[in-house]
Amino acid sequence: MKKKLSYLFQKHNHVLDTFFLLLLFTCTLYKITIFGKYINEKEISFVLILSFWGFFKLISSKLQSLNISIYDVFFVALFLYLCCNFYFLSDTTIYYSRFWVFISYFFTFYIFRWSFNAKLKNKKLQHFIFILILINCFAQSTIAILQYYDYLESENEFFKVVGSLYSPNVLGAYLSLGLSILSWYFLVYKIKNKKLFVAALIYLLLVGTVFILTGSRASWVGFMGSVFVIFISSQKASRFIYKLSSIKKGIALTCLGLLLIIGSKFLYSLNKESVHGRHFVVKMAFQDVVKKPVFGHGVFNFAGKYNHTKANYFNSEERPWQEIKIGNYVFTAFNDYLLISYELGILALLAMLVFGIVIISKVRITPETKLGIAILINLSIWAFFHSAIRNISIMLIGILGLSLVFVYGNITNKFLKMQLYSKYIKVLLFIVCSLGVFAVYSKVSKTQKLIKLIKQEDTIEKNSFIYLSKFLENNLNSDFYTGSYLYKYGYKKVGIDFMEENFQKTYAPKIGRPLAKYHIKEGNYKRAEEIYKSNIGVQPFRYEPQMNYLSLMKKTHDYKAIVELSRKVVNFPVKLPSPKVGKYKQSASKNINIYTKYAKDSSSALQGTLSRSLSIKSKLLKAKFLYRVYFPPISKIDKKLPVVYINDGRSYLKKSNIVKILDSLMSHNFIRPVVAVFLEGKVGKQSWKKVRQDLFLCNPTFTDFFTEEFIPRIEHKFPVSNNSKDRTIMGISFGGLAAIYLANTSVNYFKNIVMQSPSFYPCPHIYHTFLKESAKDFKIYLSYGTGKDTEKQCIPMIRFLKKSGYALKVERVEGGNHTWDVWKEQLADIFVHFFPLL
Repeated sequence: MKKKLSYLFQKHNHVLDTFFLLLLFTCTLYKITIFGKYINEKEISFVLILSFWGFFKLISSKLQSLNISIYDVFFVALFLYLCCNFYFLSDTTIYYSRFWVFISYFFTFYIFRWSFNAKLKNKKLQHFIFILILINCFAQSTIAILQYYDYLESENEFFKVVGSLYSPNVLGAYLSLGLSILSWYFLVYKIKNKKLFVAALIYLLLVGTVFILTGSRASWVGFMGSVFVIFISSQKASRFIYKLSSIKKGIALTCLGLLLIIGSKFLYSLNKESVHGRHFVVKMAFQDVVKKPVFGHGVFNFAGKYNHTKANYFNSEERPWQEIKIGNYVFTAFNDYLLISYELGILALLAMLVFGIVIISKVRITPETKLGIAILINLSIWAFFHSAIRNISIMLIGILGLSLVFVYGNITNKFLKMQLYSKYIKVLLFIVCSLGVFAVYSKVSKTQKLIKLIKQEDTIEKNSFIYLSKFLENNLNSDFYTGSYLYKYGYKKVGIDFMEENFQKTYAPKIGRPLAKYHIKEGNYKRAEEIYKSNIGVQPFRYEPQMNYLSLMKKTHDYKAIVELSRKVVNFPVKLPSPKVGKYKQSASKNINIYTKYAKDSSSALQGTLSRSLSIKSKLLKAKFLYRVYFPPISKIDKKLPVVYINDGRSYLKKSNIVKILDSLMSHNFIRPVVAVFLEGKVGKQSWKKVRQDLFLCNPTFTDFFTEEFIPRIEHKFPVSNNSKDRTIMGISFGGLAAIYLANTSVNYFKNIVMQSPSFYPCPHIYHTFLKESAKDFKIYLSYGTGKDTEKQCIPMIRFLKKSGYALKVERVEGGNHTWDVWKEQLADIFVHFFPLL
């Protein structure tokens, strides 16, 4: 049975090759939905089809031996270097499907050579592929025409004419290659059948029209280069050139040079900004290339490394508008030569170029090699302005061209006269093909399990989810999605770590924006600021990153920064006018009008920030209260901070240097960062003295206001901890009484109590409360003076607190009176006692 099956495959070998080539050139060009969500269908299809094709080739072909040439040694060396570079330098993992694609390019080249072997004289197979590419070009052009007239929607939100590809430039490159093949048929095979000739002209009209509509100047130049190669390599052209005199040859070269100059200027005039943008990418990328010229920065690392460098470039100093407007986010170098230098190193690029030159110089000119060289010249030109190696459908045609050169070019330079028996070759190919199938199966099956896990479970097991999500890595944003789900299910730190790792790989603003918001939720304003600044540097001409950063400044009430950045937004040039830009400028103008006053009032010596008066309406107390908030410098806000609530906040701000004391202690690392909330306590036209007595003298409703309204408001709006151990309540005199009353009647809200010269006499029952009840987990500071102060009221409370076993610190000031001269001198010691640097 096995022999019959093997005989059947061998007999119909060309049929199997035709079938797999049809699948390969179709499934990698058109979007199909087989494997489900989160799977890159084209990449997976490419690897899977190639693997199965390899299996069938093992069955259907007889392998006796293999002669290894010096060119094969180069290919193997390049393959091994790519794998080593990926393993040691790349930030991506083995689950990244594009790595499988890059590996598959090498095996595609050998399977093509295997199938097109000149000794088999199977030229029908090549012509089948050429016709298939021409049919695909026609289909792509039809789709593009329907998109152009809005009968079909383009998947690209910025461009209409893309066919089933992702950009007009890639569509232009594909059509350029198809037109090169058609030109080859015209110039080499010379179509004489009238019906075929008319059909070819109709075909040329449709495809040529769409080719022009793509606006892909690189594709136009590449096509002209390929046609020139086909024409110049013909016998008639060679004889004609040979017969020309030296003068005529010089005139011809001069005319050709002038034509190139005129053509270049014309193409440049079509889209000057695009040319400048490409030049800027080269300029920025070259700065990184010279840093690691030998081995490069690692495969697939361009996006993260380049955009990080660019962000630093724009954030380091003010740059001219001519650079700002072209400094967009890029995920590739738009130049394969630059990309290879950046990721693999200059030596790798030089080796490839030398290899290409040697191959072209040694190739025998045949009809097939003419087309192969034309295809390679076409892509070599296009690769100066775009990335061919990122697109499978383009690379397949390029590998086809290289295969034609090797199969029909008589390139047989043997490096080793080595015979490899078929069984060893079959074992090696079987392992490679098995790995391809296993990789695809693992990715698809594990991704499906991950999707089911997300849909069915209200909670997830962290390690299982992380393991399954590894197989999701089919694009450079997968870790961000993993992290966002982990955060959603309660694994906040792990989730943010995943998102951070993803951001470091790409520095993409679309990841940076939500990541910064997650950091803000966790109180890490420092990291959010860094990310917003990075986004501004990566997309310096856009308004949105600047507005995001502006919103963060508002959260910390940095009025000087708000006004400065708002003025920049108002005066900032507009690259692409839109209603959003108008709204941004209006919003910035309002900021200038609102915050200029507060910016002037801010102390220039202050490193932190103090908000203007904010308000809260209390439903419980039926009153409106004012408060102000002090923040440490944003560079110190890397998590949710301890918070101290200060009664009599207005008095503390006016009569002591509390803000400057906090600022100085934090700046000199005497205490850890802390947020201070100053309750001003003004209610309508009532005097604060009257309101103060109503609120501070053991009022249970005031406690409810604090716990149900005030604290939730502060914790919702500002980066403060919701842990009771991180909350401190503080006050002088009646404010001190209110502090201990609040803490005692809301045990789960405060653990730290500061009382400066507290006055207990309005609530005598509070003594008995601390005498009868067992000690609570409070850390208490109490000060009093021996002069005209509350010494007689404090001593009994001190005795009760000590007897009950409270953690108590007492400061007795000899001759101290009930005045701010005493209290303000105690502030530094208070903050050092409660917020020591950990």
